[in-house]
Amino acid sequence: MKIGVFLCECGGNIADVINLEQIRNILESKGFFVRINEHLCSDQGCKHIEKCIREEKLERVVLAACSPMMHGKRFEDTVAVLLNPSFFEIANIREQCAWVHSSDEATPKAIALIGAKLERLKSAVALDKIIIKPYNEAMVLGGGVSGITAALSLANHGIKTDLIEQTGTIGGHMVQIGKVFSPGEIAVECALCSLAPLMSDVHHHPLIELYDRSRLKRVAGSRGRFEVEIERLPRYVTEDCLGCGRCMYACPVHVPDECNLGMKLRRAIYIPFPQAIPPVFEVDIEACVGCGKCLEACDIGAIDLKMKKKAIMLNVGAIVVATGFRRFDLGQVKEYGYGRFVDVVSQMELARILAVNGPTKGKLLRPSDHKPPGRIVMIQCVGSRDEKVGNSYCSKICCMVALKHAAFIREHYPACEIVISYTDMRTTGFFEDYYRHAQNLGVVFIRGRAAEVVEDDGILLVRMEDTLSGEQLEIESDMVVLSEGLEASDGTIEVAGILGLSQREGGFIKEEHPKLRPVETDKKGIYVCGCAKGPKDITESVLEANTASARAFEYITGEVTLETGGLSDDEFLAEIDGHLQWKKRGERVVLAFLDREIGYRCADAIGAKRLSYPANIRIVMVPSIGVVKEHHLRYALERGVDKIILGMHDNFDLEVPEDIEDRVLKYRVYTPYFRGLCEVFERVV
Repeated sequence: MKIGVFLCECGGNIADVINLEQIRNILESKGFFVRINEHLCSDQGCKHIEKCIREEKLERVVLAACSPMMHGKRFEDTVAVLLNPSFFEIANIREQCAWVHSSDEATPKAIALIGAKLERLKSAVALDKIIIKPYNEAMVLGGGVSGITAALSLANHGIKTDLIEQTGTIGGHMVQIGKVFSPGEIAVECALCSLAPLMSDVHHHPLIELYDRSRLKRVAGSRGRFEVEIERLPRYVTEDCLGCGRCMYACPVHVPDECNLGMKLRRAIYIPFPQAIPPVFEVDIEACVGCGKCLEACDIGAIDLKMKKKAIMLNVGAIVVATGFRRFDLGQVKEYGYGRFVDVVSQMELARILAVNGPTKGKLLRPSDHKPPGRIVMIQCVGSRDEKVGNSYCSKICCMVALKHAAFIREHYPACEIVISYTDMRTTGFFEDYYRHAQNLGVVFIRGRAAEVVEDDGILLVRMEDTLSGEQLEIESDMVVLSEGLEASDGTIEVAGILGLSQREGGFIKEEHPKLRPVETDKKGIYVCGCAKGPKDITESVLEANTASARAFEYITGEVTLETGGLSDDEFLAEIDGHLQWKKRGERVVLAFLDREIGYRCADAIGAKRLSYPANIRIVMVPSIGVVKEHHLRYALERGVDKIILGMHDNFDLEVPEDIEDRVLKYRVYTPYFRGLCEVFERVV
């Protein structure tokens, strides 16, 4: 059996740390065919691999390069031209070696990682392939601007699309913001004027089925043929509703209006806003007192208070996740007085105040006494770039939202002074023009994070330090506006769990590759766009939605290859032997069994962040942690492994016998919290 080993320099990412020449000499002395290439992932590199396989008549191949999550598909397609895919392995000597260890540790570990794959290949058996046609139907989760865009794009290309929205109307947060800015001109536009026509297009499109008040419950089947169960809650109003509103005027119950963030009241039977889609009233059954007045007012009998929730099964070929964001809970930052001082509001609440259909009909009035404010202080980065609340990332849109509102107020209410307390103003590209425009309008910018907001005799005082001058300031203000950060929505976190998608900090869904595959997830046939992936503005969300829908269309209209078989027992045990074959005398080898979709990617993230852990940690990727059995654990321990780490997740658990439980550590892996796994690696040694 002739086996070839290809070592990638990765433009210095690997070669600057690992001595590839030393590895080549060692492997060639063992009878293996070895080549070193600067960039195996390049077109020339792939052609080189194919040429060597053909000319050297290689029967099996190991590529020692970056993570298989990075270019694994490209390498597999290259090798599959000449070899069965089961006769090809990738040794991850970048994310799990060169990027986490020093040079003197990385080279011997790289030899062990490659050796383990070589041993596994010796026991590999050929796998058969099954080619299937995906279901000619797509599902879009989330009815905000990203979901609307993706659904329309797919439907306009002839794909039946199921749009799932958990609230009573599509539109998302864009409905609430009132006015939107544009990078091309210094002006604001009506958000609903842009969005309402698209919402109407969704409602009338023959290939779009809208499931409002619905949420994802379960996904089964295989990629390309997803069997999905959704739960649809009742509206208690049928589609016969004419939208006349008689029921609403008859209802005696008033409750806070979610669309206006509680600053206005609505009835227990209501429509969220006049342009809502579907244009059907709904009953807030928790607020309803059962008086029956709405039933009496409805002449056509469209109200049915006995409606029940439904379980609906759908078969789809691809899924686009567009589940959006939630606003940071400002109550977590106690020092700014949100929730205690009536005139401390969020930027979204200010947006509703300035909206013509808002609680004040578009007039700038402070909530406490409904008088025009003479001075407004805006505090940036509340819930963003703040490790104290767990969000170290930038929410991207907050600076522009503050500038939009500040400029609008200065233009329409010139007597009102605007002060912005900022950490750094981040206005990329042509948005810099907005920054200059706000300065020209007289908006005052003070660099420094506000320390606290207090109230003295009805006057709000913002205490802060001007970090440019070093001066301690106490600014009197009639209103304080907090620029709240963005977090992954509850729906995003829930969907990621159901679909088994990797997540990053904040719970946002992680793309497969930030540059090359920015809308693909780590599950084939599932795509992500908009703020479900991370904070971004409307323009970027729409661009991503169109990209995601294009990728989903390609997937549905193509063919999907499924491989039979998987990791055989012989291969698993052989890889364990391979790690121990290069064990030094007195070395304590720790094996970490991590599944492909969660645990392994978590380990890759450790390398991507250039964290480090002991070099005697050896990671073995398994298709699922469920394939690890007791006899595998005992085999590894008996052959000389010191300890074993099992990366657990979901509800699966493996019962470890008492006699070995002190040597087998079970740890719950979760992609955003890769640092926790790194700490386990450090602690177990």
